[in-house]
Amino acid sequence: HHLISSSRRFSKMTLAEALVLPTLAPKTYGKPLSSATRVMVMLAGWPDTHDMWTPVIQKFEDSFHMISITTPDYDQTELRKAWGYSFHEALQMIEACIDAALGPERSFDLVIHDWGSLWGFMYANKHGSRVSSIVAFDVGAPISPDMREQPQGAFWTLPYQLLLATVFWIGHRIHGGLAQCIMQFFMRSWLSPAIGPMGFAFRFEKHMPRPLTEVKWWMCWPYFHIWFRVILAGKIKEMPKFVCPSDKPIFFGWGKQKRAFFHTKSFLEKIQSSQGCKAVEYDTAHWVMFEEPDKVTSDMKSFLKV
Repeated sequence: HHLISSSRRFSKMTLAEALVLPTLAPKTYGKPLSSATRVMVMLAGWPDTHDMWTPVIQKFEDSFHMISITTPDYDQTELRKAWGYSFHEALQMIEACIDAALGPERSFDLVIHDWGSLWGFMYANKHGSRVSSIVAFDVGAPISPDMREQPQGAFWTLPYQLLLATVFWIGHRIHGGLAQCIMQFFMRSWLSPAIGPMGFAFRFEKHMPRPLTEVKWWMCWPYFHIWFRVILAGKIKEMPKFVCPSDKPIFFGWGKQKRAFFHTKSFLEKIQSSQGCKAVEYDTAHWVMFEEPDKVTSDMKSFLKV
């Protein structure tokens, strides 16, 4: 009887623990937080850590209290939830992180890139009063929830995203070492410029801020979720619903050295025609702030009136 009751208590405990999401650890830079200090929250994507924002931090730390948040667990040594996080869970973690750093009401300027753009636009849709303006890099947002319009070259996003999603599955079901070898081969060889969205001139070791040796197979969890848990599972209704906010100043900067783009024509037209918004094309690939730091930060300063 004692063993049975202990087992039941253990089951309840582990179930309760499973419902508690890990805490994100932001990094802060710049001026001390005060009621008079402007605040900038930066959300990064795959496979970046806080260091990707170094060019931005160097130019804005004298004017802002700055908070950097990675896509969940990209600043960790391992994935803290075996199969990664749903989009709702990732947003919950980011919400909790921002509240812990700033309190539940403080407004801020939001700077986002890659998957960070997905989290950022989702956050802005849900907490519109907190986001003063948005600076988005290389990934836009639909202008309507149905998301029917496809970006230019959308076909080229399929092969590499499915590959990264499969790499994650292999790492869990077969062997992590095999998954790591496949991903590193993709990132270091001819395969990436051949099937990826960036084109034949792109090289991860040259154009990506994070060293290749730090990029791990389990960081592909967002691709696994969007393809294996949502699209291929026939659960399209579970796709995160978000739209481009119509009531905020938005700066959108994107790199033109790509065969596939992560924004639609209508999104660009909306930005270009909306008062207080601006869209800028850069002669870069995906990491615009890393490849053209002076031009990008100058445009940001102008937009944010620094």
